[in-house]
Amino acid sequence: AMILDGEGNIVDLAVWRYQAADIDSFNTIISTTIADFTVRGSSAFSGDGVAAVSGLETMQRLGSSDHDDKTDFQFIPKDLPPNDGLQNPGLELPVTNGKTPGLGFSPAATGFGEVLRTDLTTQMLDVNASLWTRVLFEVEEPSALDTLTLQIQYNDGFVAYLDGQELTSRNAPDSPTWDSTATAGRSVEESLTAEDIKVTAAADKLVAGTNVLAIHAMNVAADDDTFLLKAELSATSVEKVGRYFAVPTPGEPNEGAFFGYVEDTQFSVDRGFYDQPFQVEITTDTPDATIRYTTDGSKPSETNGQVYAVPISVTRTTVLRAVATKPGYRNANVDTQTYIFPDDVIRQSMMSTTITSNGVWGPQMRDALLALPTISLVSQDPVSLTESETSVELIFPDGSPGFQVDAGVEHYGGHSINYAKKSMRLSFKSIYGPKVEIRSFRRRGHRRVRPDPSANRFARYHVLR
Repeated sequence: AMILDGEGNIVDLAVWRYQAADIDSFNTIISTTIADFTVRGSSAFSGDGVAAVSGLETMQRLGSSDHDDKTDFQFIPKDLPPNDGLQNPGLELPVTNGKTPGLGFSPAATGFGEVLRTDLTTQMLDVNASLWTRVLFEVEEPSALDTLTLQIQYNDGFVAYLDGQELTSRNAPDSPTWDSTATAGRSVEESLTAEDIKVTAAADKLVAGTNVLAIHAMNVAADDDTFLLKAELSATSVEKVGRYFAVPTPGEPNEGAFFGYVEDTQFSVDRGFYDQPFQVEITTDTPDATIRYTTDGSKPSETNGQVYAVPISVTRTTVLRAVATKPGYRNANVDTQTYIFPDDVIRQSMMSTTITSNGVWGPQMRDALLALPTISLVSQDPVSLTESETSVELIFPDGSPGFQVDAGVEHYGGHSINYAKKSMRLSFKSIYGPKVEIRSFRRRGHRRVRPDPSANRFARYHVLR
């Protein structure tokens, strides 16, 4: 059953399945007409195919498969031979004016019935083997098009023209005239198979505004009873965006193309020593980048860390690590900022109370912590005898600029590695980051020590404890 609107469009469709005995018992035929479309109660199916019950008509789908219009269906006359319960084998339907594209004619549905919208039997059969047709279309920006494809179904030949210039042809004579015939015939199966013809070389013939696709279609003979033309010209545009490669691969395939690097993150408060709580804002100059951060020492990434949304409150000693990411881009390095609250350091559980509670040494702890520069090492994994990645920060208590750099770290020493406090070796390698420059010799009073500049640059640094 169908529900149709006033224009014959199908609003709803319901299908019931009946047994042969039920169909034989139908003796009342219900019919009504809506928008010139006759709805019948006798449209019954038996098995998987068209009903073989005499006296009944069967509704058959044809045309477009969206089933949204009355012309997508038609009734099979009751005098057609039964199909023995199979799925419409050899069923021949007349050409219909169904809602389908295509020009031509065919004497049976086994021909081109499902792809024809305009029947040219009267105009062409036994009159002329040639048809001329053209379509106007608009192009806004021809230079933006990268590919051009003509998809065509035809029987039996054609010549296509774009803005008056020959585009491509099949089964056509060298110099076609108004009544030319195709040079070869094509079967129904061949004709219904769409052929995609790449015509990108002709894309530069397109103009901004109105263009014309003209086709001279040809039948194999004027009295041939099958003819078909269905064509579509389509274009694609590929967004051209430059990409980068991190590593040159001469003579080898490129790998890992990306749009660029995400700009580094910036922190509103720099690493250092603090006594009062504060808030840290994290930003990046890359639009639409996502910032993720951690406070547990782990390395933030696209899959690890919290997404930054509001300023972060720092109320105690905190290691804040952040990275900015964006799809299609390479991340900059992970930035690490260590904020030290001296009182937290003194109160930590690992500190010896024989010192912190001592009447002489205890009061000196805070000044002692601020008397020398601090090196903050932050690693995702515990430091061991095997080198692993770490963040290295040099923090000056007086607020002088320090630095942060990624390096390799490992335990260093002989028998001393058996103690709780272990010496460590820092290796500044390119796989982690750059070499580091430390101003080890600084102004003292009115004297300036001027060592060899290379003495301030390190590829390896030992932290002795």
